[in-house]
Amino acid sequence: MTPAELAQTADPEAANSSVATPNMLGQIPYWRNWTQTFDYLLWMDFGNARQPRPDRLQLVGSGSFFEIYKIAHP
Repeated sequence: MTPAELAQTADPEAANSSVATPNMLGQIPYWRNWTQTFDYLLWMDFGNARQPRPDRLQLVGSGSFFEIYKIAHP
């Protein structure tokens, strides 16, 4: 998932319509409903400064190449 895909799918309604395209195996991306399905997000950037920005994420830990966020459910 890219930072743009993460931001785009932060809204559940947008996630259902915008990323509903099956991949080459015919599967819908498992992460498209991440705000409803998961409790935490592990973001690995390997030193790249691009970090997720959706309002639903609360930083709970970080290291040299990763951040762990708690997902605030509505």
